Order: sequence, then structure tokens, then C-alpha cells
Amino acid sequence: MENRIGLAPTSRADSSQADEFLRWARAADRTAPLPAEAAAAIARLEQAFRPTTKTTGNPAGLLVDFDSIIGLESQPLKTVKAGATVTATVTIRTVRLSDDGRARGIIDGSGGWAIFTTSSLAQHRLGTILTSKGRITVRGTVTMVGKVPTIDVWAARAVNV
Repeated sequence: MENRIGLAPTSRADSSQADEFLRWARAADRTAPLPAEAAAAIARLEQAFRPTTKTTGNPAGLLVDFDSIIGLESQPLKTVKAGATVTATVTIRTVRLSDDGRARGIIDGSGGWAIFTTSSLAQHRLGTILTSKGRITVRGTVTMVGKVPTIDVWAARAVNV
């Protein structure tokens, strides 16, 4: 049996909850409170699809140190020009490996978060350091992926906190 939403209920209880929700949705007066069973089912769905990775601050607002003509400066990543070499102490939130040996992920630090990438050679060398929830200092080159500044990491070291 399939309901009008297109989901096959997994049990008789799920079927009756779906039917009750559909009756409520079809009712002319939608000011009536949502049935308790339907509200509980919606709460379970919201919990299942809630993001698990939390980032702080602004996208590409990560404060990075970069070598400039006047010495070492600290600025948000989004203001640093592509091609500049930057250094940042960060926590790795996520890391995903691709089929060709490259890696990409999200790093979080003071001021915000940023996306990082690595080449397959760098990933081979740094794979043991670039792990989720690891606290590291990364060094790399600012690149643009579309309009999003990213850090192409080619060196990293673990930070003992």
C-alpha cells in the first residue's frame, strides 16, 4: 500500500499515521492542531535530516596569516588574493576522499570556516594528519573554486593543545 505522498509505510502504525496526516492536510480548516502522531513523525524526520556538522562564523571568513611585502599579516580568507600563500591553525570538520586520491573538506578556525583541497601527492603525505576533528596548522595556496576562496593545502602539522 502506498500513500499519496509516495512513501510506502513500513508498518500498519505508519500507515494509520500517514492516513491521519492526509485527512488533516485535506481538511478545510487548517487551524486545527496537527495530530500528535503526525507531529511526532515530523519531529523524527526533522531530526534525521538536521545537519550534523556545525561550523562557526562566516564562510571564507577564516583568519589566515599570509606573507606580504610588509611582513606577516592576518586577514579573513575572503580578502586574500588568489595565489597567495597562507597559514592557519584550524580544526578539520569534514574530510572526503575522491577516487583519484585527492581530498577536500571543511576547516574551522577563528573568524569562520573555509573549504580546503589537497592534491593526490599531498594527500598521500598528509593523510594521517588530515583527519576529522584533528587540530592542525595548514599551509597552502589560495585558489578560487567558482567564487569561493579555498585553500589548496600542501603542508600541515599536528597541533598539541
